[in-house]
Amino acid sequence: MSLVGVERVDTLNLLSRRRRRQATQDICPKDACHLPNRLVLRVRVSQFPQMKKLRPIGLIVHVQGLQATAAVPKPVQPKPLRLKVHPFEGKEGENLHFWVREVELAMDAALVSDKRLRVAFALSNLSGRAKSWEYTREATTPGCFASWSQLCEQLRAAFLPANYEYRQRSRFLACKQGRRELHEYIQEMRVLTASLVGNPPT
Repeated sequence: MSLVGVERVDTLNLLSRRRRRQATQDICPKDACHLPNRLVLRVRVSQFPQMKKLRPIGLIVHVQGLQATAAVPKPVQPKPLRLKVHPFEGKEGENLHFWVREVELAMDAALVSDKRLRVAFALSNLSGRAKSWEYTREATTPGCFASWSQLCEQLRAAFLPANYEYRQRSRFLACKQGRRELHEYIQEMRVLTASLVGNPPT
């Protein structure tokens, strides 16, 4: 090989080394986790101030830790579920407490947490006499339904008789099995217990 050929090869090797050096100078610690181990070892330690005292093996361990952290999957967010709610009409004999519980389950399943949205969701499930009552209340007293708890209180005051709790407690105390099957008696006791406003008497 001639002298000119040797000089040309040396020049190409020098340019290649400069390019690799320039490429490694622009690498930040986060980018190093995507490089092969050989190239990682060639990264200048000055680009990693927190690892100046680490040996190459420590650097490899650190990069592997970054790779493992990046591979951790993100937690799956629950998706809202839409449940059908039977509208409350305010008729005599309708169980308001069961409807309230049904609405609460539907709001929790739909991931409705904002208090205004909870009120709007509940009002959208009123019909008949109860819907007319809602329109009248909002027309005469704007902003009367500030929260879900306030709406429930006003619904109880409007659609439950004054002696409702007393009547339900009386039915609870007077309930007996008689000639019925045991499971029928237990079912009625559960319904009466759930319909009580407070705790059933012991």
